[in-house]
Amino acid sequence: MANQIPKKSFQPVSWEPGDAVLTIPSDSPLYAARQYDRVRALNSSTTFSEVITPGRNDKLRMPVIEVTRTFWIADDKQTIVEGGIPTVSADGGLSWSSGSPPAGRSFTVEGTRADEFYIYDSLPSDRNSGVSGLPLMLQARNFDLLGR
Repeated sequence: MANQIPKKSFQPVSWEPGDAVLTIPSDSPLYAARQYDRVRALNSSTTFSEVITPGRNDKLRMPVIEVTRTFWIADDKQTIVEGGIPTVSADGGLSWSSGSPPAGRSFTVEGTRADEFYIYDSLPSDRNSGVSGLPLMLQARNFDLLGR
């Protein structure tokens, strides 16, 4: 058959919940992004919950937008104690004006943080072949590396 359409040698893209397609214009600093680069969204956020153990992990491991709750378990192992809201320094350190957890006690911090995406792959496009300045399409994956 002379009129057969040739099969494309295209690998299907793997999609998961939380994936996004970013269309990047050529005048954006993000135009240079490639696989494994990390992108922090400025207009979306997600909640987080992290257990802090003094002497082991004394700081939050990611930049936060807001801390909404701090709590720990009382000595009787039955009661949850609500603490004050700490201020977070640029390096993730926590400080309280009041309501701090007892010295040496593990506690939980909850709040919101910016979504972080990792560039998973660039999507194939024959539009960009040999022509500069055309938009770039990237597949970004929303990873929660903290497992929360």
